[in-house]
Amino acid sequence: MEGPHKIKITKGNTVFEAERTDLINCDETADGVVFQFKNGITFQADNPNMTSGIKNLIKNTVDRMVNGNIDINLNDPANPILFSAV
Repeated sequence: MEGPHKIKITKGNTVFEAERTDLINCDETADGVVFQFKNGITFQADNPNMTSGIKNLIKNTVDRMVNGNIDINLNDPANPILFSAV
């Protein structure tokens, strides 16, 4: 039996990991992306050099890829998403 799907967000030395079911929303902002989780937790990643294409890729991956784990590495702007289907 497979366990719950996870989302992991890395920015600098900070690593945040949660179950995908705890993620309420992911939105693009002028300077990055913001993730809203249950229990009032918000993870905001600002980077004025983040392109709109990268922000869109992150949002679309979070919104559309529901059956698998997502690893978002904001330290790697060339390859910020690692998705593993489970």
